[in-house]
Amino acid sequence: MSVRITDLTPDLIDGNTGDGGARGFRAVAHVSSPDPGDSRQLPVRLTLRDGLIAEICILDEPPSIEVLYFDGCPNHETFLPRLQGLLAEHHITARVTLIRISDHDDAQAHRFLGSPTVRVNGYDVDRAVAGQELADARHDGDDNRYAMQCRLYLGPEGIRGAPPDQWILDALIGRPHPPERRRSVTEWFEQPNAT
Repeated sequence: MSVRITDLTPDLIDGNTGDGGARGFRAVAHVSSPDPGDSRQLPVRLTLRDGLIAEICILDEPPSIEVLYFDGCPNHETFLPRLQGLLAEHHITARVTLIRISDHDDAQAHRFLGSPTVRVNGYDVDRAVAGQELADARHDGDDNRYAMQCRLYLGPEGIRGAPPDQWILDALIGRPHPPERRRSVTEWFEQPNAT
């Protein structure tokens, strides 16, 4: 058996430092066996200590990101370059699929909360909404939350037309954002001192 490592990049999401001076890297391991034609490519995370490979972890397949939108949405149009820049800045390989919502029936079928809706591996990046989606999956009637509308996100910087970058990064690495960010926009407006 032979192993060849290619596409080595620093694992910047985890801060690239660890115990005892360990450094993390993402790479592709090409594993070949003595049998002809029996080889695999696996995404891996390498941990190096003192210049030697200390650990190799096989990673899940690259995440998928869905961006649901409707034509003419100004937030969707400005969000896409920001998403591509965020992925590039953090060296994240992900499949980005654009899903155009064309009418009310389409909005209902896709559980479309407004443009843009961003999902990682099928789950909304807003963890408060992602939890509701599991319960709503059994509901097959018309739901007025799903419609041709702009979507607002309440993050640490207030109300915006796209999710905060950190929510996307957290969804990509499976780490939910803190509960204080989970308030809905409606709850935010209902607060006595909301500005």
